[in-house]
Amino acid sequence: MATNDDVLTKSEFSEKIERYAVFNNVTLTQSIMDFCESYDIDFSDVPKMITEDLKEKIALCSNVYSSVYGDRNTLPI
Repeated sequence: MATNDDVLTKSEFSEKIERYAVFNNVTLTQSIMDFCESYDIDFSDVPKMITEDLKEKIALCSNVYSSVYGDRNTLPI
């Protein structure tokens, strides 16, 4: 059962994702996947849990990747 200590705001969740990515030298997308796996969070809930700023950063990284490697997929955000 979740307590108030377990509930994160969008800002807190997004900050944790960004910090994890930096400290573990992984992409933001990988950071989200690892975090969700560790805390048993459904991936389909992530768009509701992250800030617009983080969504923009993920989209920017995706655009850079696409310009280098070609457009393979789009992010579901």
